[in-house]
Amino acid sequence: MRDAQHALAILVLTHVYTQVKSLPAAFPCRGVDLWLTDNAMQDIKRHPAVLGGRLNDKPTLIVNFLMPWGNLVSYFEIKKSSMPAGTVTVWDKFVAGDQKFRDARLKLLPVVVEGPWVCRKAIGGGNAPAVIGKALPVHYFNDTDGATGHFEADLDVCASSVARGILSIVKNHTKSITIDLVFILEAQASSELPEQVLGAYRLHSLDPSRCNILPPFKEGEEGAGKMGEGGEHE
Repeated sequence: MRDAQHALAILVLTHVYTQVKSLPAAFPCRGVDLWLTDNAMQDIKRHPAVLGGRLNDKPTLIVNFLMPWGNLVSYFEIKKSSMPAGTVTVWDKFVAGDQKFRDARLKLLPVVVEGPWVCRKAIGGGNAPAVIGKALPVHYFNDTDGATGHFEADLDVCASSVARGILSIVKNHTKSITIDLVFILEAQASSELPEQVLGAYRLHSLDPSRCNILPPFKEGEEGAGKMGEGGEHE
């Protein structure tokens, strides 16, 4: 799994929407876990095994896909110091915002770089990002003002029949697909420009059978970080 730092075309707010090249992702990818479990865990940042026990080394944005058979979790270092003022503005609003605000701003652009036609058709052309909150329930866990500085967004694939159908198709072809997953916060005012990729990573020839089972979690284990290695890391 690799950090997709190449420039990707995203939609930028001007008087009309226009395709332009984005700046490099604001938050570098620290790694990705794929954990196998029949009961996908919410607020997975609490689990001491994530990111090989290194999660609390840096303030991190966690994006956690809750799937019927596991958790796909990506970790992005929160680095506001390297962000343009407009991106800082929309990020601060997003962190402080309520459910409705956050759901309206967080977007996903999946880009199939290589893969069979059936996957390309199911996922789409990768030409425009989708507002995640319109397609999936999203649960947010904010500790940016706490001890860890983390922010987690849990994307509940299990709750959407359409998303489960797409996932089922992709799962059958994971070894032959290369896909970039790009996360964006939508700019809706001139003060929030330029719209920038928040974080991105690439999945390449993924073999779920090689990934680890999510270890049991007990309340009170948060932050222990000593439970061994994670699923798959960069």
